[in-house]
Amino acid sequence: MSVVIKIGGSVLQDSLTISNLTQQLKKIESILPRYVLLHGGGPAIAGELSKLGLDFEFVNGVRRTTEAMMPAVEKALWDVVNAQLSRAFDVAGISHKRLCGFKDKILLSRIYDESLGLVGEVTECRFEREDLQRPVLLSPMGVDEKGAPLNVNADFAAQEVAVALKAKTLIFLSDQKGVLNLQGDLFSKIDSQLARDLIDQGVISGGMRAKVEQICVALSSGVGEVVLLDGRSPDALIEYFEESKLQGTKFVN
Repeated sequence: MSVVIKIGGSVLQDSLTISNLTQQLKKIESILPRYVLLHGGGPAIAGELSKLGLDFEFVNGVRRTTEAMMPAVEKALWDVVNAQLSRAFDVAGISHKRLCGFKDKILLSRIYDESLGLVGEVTECRFEREDLQRPVLLSPMGVDEKGAPLNVNADFAAQEVAVALKAKTLIFLSDQKGVLNLQGDLFSKIDSQLARDLIDQGVISGGMRAKVEQICVALSSGVGEVVLLDGRSPDALIEYFEESKLQGTKFVN
């Protein structure tokens, strides 16, 4: 498996963006016949929790997760987001397989931090060979050693999947163009040392800092390249795979 794609929950709120994504993937099907597409679902989770009247809080960008919240998390990721993506793939005519990191016991995980409740970190990825013969839509819920579900950060899960599959390329599709300097200009290419320097200088901070730190881990663990693209763009994937044009930031070791 040469490519892992992670699409952020913020991008998935727009049905037109989802339709555009699947149309791009259909167009480059001959170039990219197989991949794992792992999705987030923050807004959908918030919506399901709201329906149940459950309050929640973020600690350093991570949603503290209680046992009472887990059914809403699972419903949001599997029944809402993953199902929505699957319908869009059907409309685009892309044969695919839906998988859940929890139900299908793919993302073996452990508690990340006791203070965050049922938030997990992936320790092992277990795919069957037949799972990877066509595009996979993967819901990023983990399963612990007792078979119980854990809420896993989708960015971290994507990194672990890419490492496990020895991916050539890991792509993050979000509502950001990439990494910007202090003047607002886009970095087109960043190596691991420059990434660390930019973090130390405060150029990369906040949520982007956590993402870039994980990107550096992925690169040091064997992933060939990591690319940040604007998931709202109508042709970012097409240009990258068909024309080698970059509408974002590429990270290399």
